[in-house]
Amino acid sequence: MRTYQSLILLLLSYVVCILGGVAIFLATQETESTLALDTGEIAIGQQTEEVSVTPTETLKERKVTIAATGDILIHGPVARHAKSLVPGETNYDFDPMFRSVTPTLQAADLAICHLEVPLSATNTDIRSYPTFRSPYQLAETISSSGYDSCSLASNHSLDAGSDGVVNTLNALEKAGVDTAGTAANDSDITYAMFEVNGVKVAQLSYSYGFNGFDPSRYSAKVNQTDIDAILAEANTVRELGAEIIVLSMHWGNEYITEPTAIQKSLANELTLSPNIDLIIGHHAHVVQPLEMINGKLVIYGLGNFLSNQSTRSCNTCPVASQDGVILNVTMKETVNGFVAEDVSAVPTFVDQGKTWEIFLAEQPNDVDEVFAAKSEDRTLAALSSRGFNLGTNKK
Repeated sequence: MRTYQSLILLLLSYVVCILGGVAIFLATQETESTLALDTGEIAIGQQTEEVSVTPTETLKERKVTIAATGDILIHGPVARHAKSLVPGETNYDFDPMFRSVTPTLQAADLAICHLEVPLSATNTDIRSYPTFRSPYQLAETISSSGYDSCSLASNHSLDAGSDGVVNTLNALEKAGVDTAGTAANDSDITYAMFEVNGVKVAQLSYSYGFNGFDPSRYSAKVNQTDIDAILAEANTVRELGAEIIVLSMHWGNEYITEPTAIQKSLANELTLSPNIDLIIGHHAHVVQPLEMINGKLVIYGLGNFLSNQSTRSCNTCPVASQDGVILNVTMKETVNGFVAEDVSAVPTFVDQGKTWEIFLAEQPNDVDEVFAAKSEDRTLAALSSRGFNLGTNKK
C-alpha cells in the first residue's frame, strides 16, 4: 500500500515539475516579446526583424523669409531730384532710386519698410527737415519695389498733424501696401496682418516719441512706446491667429552704433513675451547690431535706406549714415513656434549728391568702388558687433 502511495506522489511531483517548466518558458518568451516591441523589433523565434517606428504626427516644415530695411527719409535734395526726373509741377519719380534693390526686395516672401515721414495729399506743401511732408508718389514706388508693408510709427509721424497721418495711410492703401503703427482715429487698428506661405504674420509698430508733438491733441492715432500697450496688442493679434509677430521699434540714439541701455532693457523685457517673435529697430540712422535675446532675434537698427544724410550734408552725420542693409530673416516653424534660423545681409548705400540711387554694395556701379567696399565692411561689422554669426547674400 505504501509502495503504491509513494508511486502516486512521485508521478504527481513529475507533473508539477513539467508544468512549472512550461510556465517559466512561456513567461520568458512573453518578456522577450515585450522587450522586442519596446525596442522597435518584432521577435520571430530566435530571429528579430527591425521595423521603423514613425510618429503619428509630423511637424509641417513651414517658413517665411522676411526682408527688412531701414529708414526712408525724403530730405530736400532727394525730393528735388525725384521732381527733376519727370515733367509736371506736382509730379515726382522715385522709381530710379530703388531700381537696384527691387529684385532683392521682390524675392522675399514678405518685405517690410520703415517710412519715417508723412506723405502729402497734393504735393503742394512739400517740406523737409525738421517737419517733413513728402510726395505721395513715394507710396507707389514703395509698392512697385516689392514692399508689402511699412511701419509708420516714428518721431516724425505727427510732423504734418492728423492730416499727414491720414494722407500717408490713404496713399499707401491706394498703392496696395499695408501699414502698422498709426491709424486715422483712435478706434481703428494699428497692426497689419498677412498670410504668407500659409502662415499668418502680424506686424506692430511703436515709437519712443514724436519730437514734442503731443499725440493726445490729435484725432489720428500714433503708437507711443509702452510695454503694456505693446504686449496687449501682441496678445490681440495672437488671439486672431498670428503665428509670427513682428515688432518694429523706433528707438535708440541717433548716429550711435551701440544700442542704448533703454534699447537693451526693452528688448529683454519684450522678448520674454511668448507673443513677440522678432524685433526690427530703426531711428539711429546707422546700422546697429543683431542679437539673440531669450531665443528671439533683435535687430537693433537697420540704418538709413534712403536719405540725404552723409558727412557732406550735415556736421553731425557720420559716414555710416550713408550705409544701409536689406536683412533677410527666415522664420522657421519649430515645436516652440516660429524662430529666426537663417539670417543674411545685403549691404546697401546711397549715391549721395548724384542720383540718390540705393546701390547694393557688391553690385557693379558708377560709384567709387573703394567707398562701396568700405560701406559693406562697416555694415557687416556693425551687425555682428555683439557676436551674432551673420551670413551674407551678395545677390
